[in-house]
Amino acid sequence: MFRSTRSLLVWDKPDLPPTDRFVILWNGYKEENGQRSILKRLEKYADEFRSEYLSFIYEFGQVYIRGKRVVEHLKIEPGFSLWWMSLLAEKSPAKSKAPLNCLRMLILNRLIIEIKPPAVELVSGNKRLSIALKQLCVNLDISFKWTKVAKESSPFTVKKLWLKTPHILQATIFFMQYLYLRWPLRKSLDINWFNGENTISFFSYFINLDCKALNDGKFFSNYWRTLPELTRESDIKLNWIHHFMFSKEIPDTQTGISLLKRFNLDTENQDRHNFLDSFISMSVSLRSIILWLQIVIKSASFQSRLDEKMKTHSKGWLWPLLREDWKRSVYGTTAIENILWIQLFDRAMSNLQKQKIGLYLCENQGWERALIHFWKKHGHGRLIGFAHSTIRYWDLRYFDDYANWKDEDYLSQPKPNQIALNGPAAWKIYNGAKQPMDKMVEVEALRYLHLERLKPVSIIENGFLSDLRNPSKILVLGDIQRSTTNFMLKILESASVFLNEDWELILKIHPANPVNVTDYPRIKLHLTNAPLKFLLPQFNVAIASIYTSAALEVYSAGLPVVTCLDDNDFNFSPLRGENGVCFISTAAELKNVLQNFNPKRSKKSEKSFFWTNNDLSRWKTLLGFNEVAITTI
Repeated sequence: MFRSTRSLLVWDKPDLPPTDRFVILWNGYKEENGQRSILKRLEKYADEFRSEYLSFIYEFGQVYIRGKRVVEHLKIEPGFSLWWMSLLAEKSPAKSKAPLNCLRMLILNRLIIEIKPPAVELVSGNKRLSIALKQLCVNLDISFKWTKVAKESSPFTVKKLWLKTPHILQATIFFMQYLYLRWPLRKSLDINWFNGENTISFFSYFINLDCKALNDGKFFSNYWRTLPELTRESDIKLNWIHHFMFSKEIPDTQTGISLLKRFNLDTENQDRHNFLDSFISMSVSLRSIILWLQIVIKSASFQSRLDEKMKTHSKGWLWPLLREDWKRSVYGTTAIENILWIQLFDRAMSNLQKQKIGLYLCENQGWERALIHFWKKHGHGRLIGFAHSTIRYWDLRYFDDYANWKDEDYLSQPKPNQIALNGPAAWKIYNGAKQPMDKMVEVEALRYLHLERLKPVSIIENGFLSDLRNPSKILVLGDIQRSTTNFMLKILESASVFLNEDWELILKIHPANPVNVTDYPRIKLHLTNAPLKFLLPQFNVAIASIYTSAALEVYSAGLPVVTCLDDNDFNFSPLRGENGVCFISTAAELKNVLQNFNPKRSKKSEKSFFWTNNDLSRWKTLLGFNEVAITTI
């Protein structure tokens, strides 16, 4: 094993690191001059470290403080703990940087143990990281130094003030604002639910609705597409409970109320609809405040003991990175919102007449745990979570430690009866994460049925991209994030030395992120907002970010895809691990990929990603539509 006599430098700074030191890069995938990239090593040993993090999160909930486990301290009522709705248990990279930073620390711990340097120096402006790394070095008996990087000064903003506000005050302001904005939704409450043997309840979001249908006063959800129509054809009555969300199409509560009332005037064709927030009342609000105050007082009473306990935990050096998420989850806005959801679902499920089957959009968010618990508490039937989108390898919300799945404790995590997966790719990822596959069922990908009709792109057979002197066309898929699109275009600018004037770059702009071509003078860049189905036949290759789902459509059409990694994030691409997809983070890597890309691809590659049968045969089997009546519970 390698032993170092030199100190180790952990570099968390935008500038280039020194070349005469042993450097570990906190950000970025590029390795040169003997430097090691944490993110690159994370990709190499992804299964091992993902499993280690999932195990740590489950074990945290079982930590004993004053004779009780964390899950017991956060008990809300018999059989349910607020712990399962916390940001820590949710593990969402979209809501917190803690999961990524914890995984980085797990990698760094392994590297330090392997290298055994006499000292570690951190160059960073991240105070929490410095505390975590200092604690790790103390545990390993290694000296530690923090070289603090001054943050760039920026103008005062309301967001900055908000972040400095105490969590309890944040929660109070959030709760008052929530009630003020959503109190009018009580006017739309209609609890004349459908009931009987042939009823199904849907739990969904009141966004992503078809605009043309809305203009005609009709309900059509792009999340569920043709499934509701299929159920009606099978003489099934549907009850809907929606999360109201403000959007361009529905800018205020009055619009939402008006739409819901129109839908409920035609229940034979448009089902029965309610907002979850329609169940808000004075008693719900008062109970929420009382329960939140109880959790705040209880958590504060053992907070110092918890901090001390984590100092002696084998992975306690992760705690400084998780502590703010913990505070938000027991004192702050996350806590009060989750407690309000608890009260709303309790009231809604007690009002809902007995249902045989329930379906909800499964993203493993906090509200889903409340739904599952109260659905079962009030005696309803089978509950199925539908993983409606792509399942990305690093979207940790979707995965749990296997011990969590086996846990039959009275405060174990609420779990649905089944999780419906929409394709071979999702099935493979779940299986690879060692999730209990007997709980999983196959269904068609409702949001991606159009891929069945997508025509494959014709690709030239010989000499494809092997000679950079030949004219070529690259389609660049713009991202909703300005920084991500800028990063891709900067890589192309750096690559301009080998992309001569014969190369044509077309950027399909994201509607929410306009681009000024004059910001990139070294490349010949053209903009378009044309639909992909018209663009794809014109191009040889596409470049995408790790976030955009448009890469899926390009990949499904048979066009080679180059994906730009984000130096500050996971490889979040839905195409991670798929054949024919390359990942780059530098101009040199882009050049190498373009020179050596193999264009030969399967004719219809979406088959490896989604199940797209338009007859929805898998859904029919799952819901019992092939039988005389719904009998599976």
